[in-house]
Amino acid sequence: MKILLESQQQQNERITVALEKLAASGSQVRHGNVSDFRRLHPAIFTGEKSHLDAEQWLIDTENLLVAARVSEADQVDVVKIQLLRVTHTWWLAEESFVETRLLGDIFGSILGQVLF
Repeated sequence: MKILLESQQQQNERITVALEKLAASGSQVRHGNVSDFRRLHPAIFTGEKSHLDAEQWLIDTENLLVAARVSEADQVDVVKIQLLRVTHTWWLAEESFVETRLLGDIFGSILGQVLF
């Protein structure tokens, strides 16, 4: 538990530094990218730890996405590179299912407009 708290503290310090740099730059706001996200040293998720560790990883990752200014449209693409082993395999299956379901919904909607 102590290690988890120290890890969380280090993550919070990196986020704070990143936010301070962004605020100090005073330049136009731009959306972040994979490089911006990776500079914050996000944790890799393998799915091999407890549910609490998974929840903490998700919270930390969401905070890093905000600190890196990654747009909502790009967040999934940026985060999926942090998934390894079981979680990477799971995501590939989910992504395929979601794309198929969305395409089916779109096709059904278009077909409904044509027929009715």
